[in-house]
Order: sequence, then structure tokens, then C-alpha cells
Amino acid sequence: MLTVSGKPGQGEVGLNRIEPTLHPTREAGLFSLVPLGLLVLTVPLAVACVVSSLSGPDQVTIGGTATFTMTYSDNSSTVHSGRGCIVVQVPVGWTAVSATYRGIVGLRKVDGSATVSMTDPGYFSLPPLPDGYQRFFFWSEEFSPPYSPAEVAVEITFVVGGSAGPRIVSVHGAGTAGGSVGCQNPPLTLDVNVVEPVQQGTDTPAIHVESERQWYLKNSNGPGAADLIFPYGDPSDQAVKGDWDGDGDDTVGIYRDGVFFLKNTNGPGNADLVIGFGAPGDIPVAGDWDGDGVDTIGVYRPATAGWLLRNSNSVGAPDLSFTFGLSNETPVVGDWNGDGVDTVGIFRASDRQWHLHNSDAGGNADLVFPYGDPAQDVPVVGDWDGDGDDTVGIYRTALGEWFLKNTNEAGFADLNFVYGLVNEKPLAGDWDGQ
Repeated sequence: MLTVSGKPGQGEVGLNRIEPTLHPTREAGLFSLVPLGLLVLTVPLAVACVVSSLSGPDQVTIGGTATFTMTYSDNSSTVHSGRGCIVVQVPVGWTAVSATYRGIVGLRKVDGSATVSMTDPGYFSLPPLPDGYQRFFFWSEEFSPPYSPAEVAVEITFVVGGSAGPRIVSVHGAGTAGGSVGCQNPPLTLDVNVVEPVQQGTDTPAIHVESERQWYLKNSNGPGAADLIFPYGDPSDQAVKGDWDGDGDDTVGIYRDGVFFLKNTNGPGNADLVIGFGAPGDIPVAGDWDGDGVDTIGVYRPATAGWLLRNSNSVGAPDLSFTFGLSNETPVVGDWNGDGVDTVGIFRASDRQWHLHNSDAGGNADLVFPYGDPAQDVPVVGDWDGDGDDTVGIYRTALGEWFLKNTNEAGFADLNFVYGLVNEKPLAGDWDGQ
């Protein structure tokens, strides 16, 4: 996070009360106004809105969001009124999606949200717009007196677009008063590095053939031979998978009588991690519960619909403990909203519905929709299209067929293929880290 501050030069402060006038930017079709404070400097420079600081991230990702905070402050005791504006200059391809404000004007607390305009009224003394940049205008709105002291923070969020490279975000305070027009120069600036998004891995299918003690992992979503085949575990073990060491690829594990045996490679051999957690009869789950990039262990307790989750792959008490769903249901885990944190869900046999929750806590499901038939299907979850969020799928045991969706909603499968033999144990993961 970077922050820059400045003290704009001030002209003489007018002694008269200046009545605000309407300007072309107030006409219908433009966007609503943001209260930012109304102390006006009238001559020789009339600036109704003076920005004293600018802060925001020093690196942003294309396709992500970036929020910048601008502070307007003034402790003058002179009472004036007028209309001011914050002018934000950002790279071409960025889109403003929200603007909020919070602070004090006079003796009153102010807070709210507003939309923004790219329409330049044409009467500010702004410097020429550099190639590759665009401006957004955030207009102030008049308050009733007193207008000072004022301290208002404005947060503006953009969706980052365009190309990668070093860029500059700059902010002018500007405004009109009594027919005079002014603009804060030089602006406050912030250096920002724009980077390409990290390519998300794609989850693909696997089969755990209990009778053979073998794993069959595939690196693509389609029919064909397995890419990796190896033995691990016993027929009575429950299969799990996760990125146990945070290296970007998923590896296998098993759960046996309340003990996890996890491997950091997809191959035969001894477990890299042996962790006692839960009790016999629990169903193993795994996920990145705290968003640190490492999958860790957990269990779903069918008798009580209890979830017991650990934020490290070690012995100890659960870091998260809550009830979600009904007793004796089928648990699922995924990053349903793409925020980097895995959360819980249920594939419910009684109503043939998926009940997905965007937090690891009790409460109602955030997403409920039908897909598949619990009487004949086994649920699978993965990021099938590499877009950063997990979506549902089913493995139809009688056919050895996979039906995968790229959205968490009812409808037809986006991917459909046969892989494995009938009545086997499916799971899915990013086996090659790609």
C-alpha cells in the first residue's frame, strides 16, 4: 500500500458567501453526485475540492479490482459554498465500479455511495490527457452550513483492464465558485504496477480403484487413458486430495480410522504427513480454509452434521467447528465464489439439491439448486475451466460417466465424458499444476 500527501497552493480566500450555480454536468443523463466538502478558494484559483492525500495498492492485476482512497480536508473557519469535483486519471481499460465517502463536514457525519461520470464538462484547467489514460469525474454536492472543518475520505474502486506495465494514478481536486473555475495542480500521483493474472489451474478427474489399491489420474477432462497410475492405500481407506504443501498441484491422501495419511507426490511410497484428527465414522474433507494457498484437513461428522476443520496439517483441536446441513448427508467442499477460500456444501439426497455456503460457519446456504440424482450419482467438485472458482459435477456410477458444470446452477452439463469403469470412486484435482 502506498500513500502520498500534498498541500495544494491556496489563493486568497473570498469573504463573500458564494451561491452555487448549476453547471452542464448536472444535466440529466450524467451520474449522481458525491458529497466531498464545500470550502471554496475563490481567487486567483477557485478550487471547491482540495485533495490532501491519495493511497492505494502499488500492484494490481488485470481482471481484478483496485481501490484508491482520497482524502479531502480543510480546517478553515471561513464559510463559503460551491461545488467541487475530484478528477481521477487512470489507464485506458480501467472501469470505475463504485465510489463511497465517509467523514465530517462541519458538525455532521456524512457517508454514502455514488456512481461516476466520464463526461468532461470542458471548463476545468486540466493538463492535456496523456496517451493511454482516461479521466473519471466525481462531483461534489452542496451541504447546508457550516461547511468546515471538513475531513472526508472517498474510496473509488476500479476493475483493472488494459495492458500490463508501470502506470500512474493521479488525482486533481477541482471546482467552480462564483463563475470562477479552478483545478488543483500539480495533482497527487501514485505509481502502480499492472501485472497479468496468474493462470489458474484446471481440475481434472481421477479414479480410486479400491479393489486394486490403485489411483488413476488424468490431466484432461475427457475420455482416454490415465496419465498417472500408482498404488497407495488399502481398499477400506477413504480417498482425499489436496495441495498439502502449497506448490500448486494436488496430491493424494487417505483417511483410515481417524488418521490422515497424506502424500506430497502422486506416486507410491510412504506418507509425507501422518495426522490423527477426527474419529472413526467421520468423513474426511480438505480445503484451503484460510486462503493461505495450502489445503488442510477436516472432517464432516454425519451423526451431528458437524464440521471440524484445521488450518494446518498437524494434530490439534479444530480451528473451525460448526454445524451445516442435516445429519447423514454427503459433504462437498469448494471455492464457490472465487475468493481463494474453500467453504462447505452438501449434496442432499432428500431433495436432490446442492446446498453451497460461502463461509465456513453455520447458517443458510448461499446457493441452492438441483443437479444430478443422489440415488445414482456421486458428487465431484472442481475448477473445470480454470476461471478461479469451483463448480459442481457428478459421476454416474452405473455408467462410469462424468457430467461437469462450469456454473453453480441447474442445467445441462458443460462437459460430459466416460472415464473409468462402473462403480468406482471418483475425485478431482489439479494433478499437474496447470
